[in-house]
Amino acid sequence: MDRTHFFESSSIIAQMLRPYELFANIIVNDKEVVEWFTEIASQLLNRTSLLVCGKPHRLVELEFYYYNEAHPDPFAHRHPLQLTWGRWYFHRQRDNYRGGSFKGLDLTFGDNTAFGGILIRSLEAADGTLIDGPSLCVDHLLAQAEVSQVGELDQAIDARVAWDSNSPLVLEETTIEQRQIFDSARVGLSLKRVHSYPNMPQYLLRPYRYLTEPQRIRKGKLYLVLALHLQQVSQEVIHQLTGCSRKTIERYILDFETGCQEKDLVSYFGRDLKPKDLCLLHGILK
Repeated sequence: MDRTHFFESSSIIAQMLRPYELFANIIVNDKEVVEWFTEIASQLLNRTSLLVCGKPHRLVELEFYYYNEAHPDPFAHRHPLQLTWGRWYFHRQRDNYRGGSFKGLDLTFGDNTAFGGILIRSLEAADGTLIDGPSLCVDHLLAQAEVSQVGELDQAIDARVAWDSNSPLVLEETTIEQRQIFDSARVGLSLKRVHSYPNMPQYLLRPYRYLTEPQRIRKGKLYLVLALHLQQVSQEVIHQLTGCSRKTIERYILDFETGCQEKDLVSYFGRDLKPKDLCLLHGILK
């Protein structure tokens, strides 16, 4: 599909990717990237409904992954489908769909040379039920579509763009309750492969995660607590916003402050990161 038809065919996608025209090949600083992602996130989280086999759902948590020469995010999958825009991409390991707890679904926003994927981390059903986590979101979509395998749903989508009303998954511009959007570092990343990708520390804690349910979304609380702390939000307000216990918040912040006095990253290379490690790294990389 050429870009002219792309923009004429869907106001939701056109609005969502409008900054793409400004930044795709001329990104000059991190601020512009964040502004671009924030604009897209605002559209998706506060002005968009996801119809799943005709049933409305709300997007409540997203993560952004984008790789090009000017923004070589080593955590982007860089699957060929992520060179497209406005398509659904179910996470794959080579040619096979990921299974178990590794399932995930992206909305692509590439440009034939840059790879772009917006990971759906959490959804809210029409009755208010929260589906928390990328793999559980895919499980929910499969259940709603009454299929058992990711490949079956992907085949039903049949490479349609995300706004195609004939698809089982349809993004639709709508008027919904406006909610405050919070941002933080992305969840679950590590420095395991830093020897292959030396720029991993540069991208590890970038604020490319956006959410509107800070209390109900359980996964990744640590990242949000520290993001709010870095924004100079008081511990009491952080407690009220996130529902984290005061004791937990205090521990996270103490470890963060300890990290502010450290400089060495090597001990974090090549291994899983525990909560204390993540707090220390927030301090080291702040």
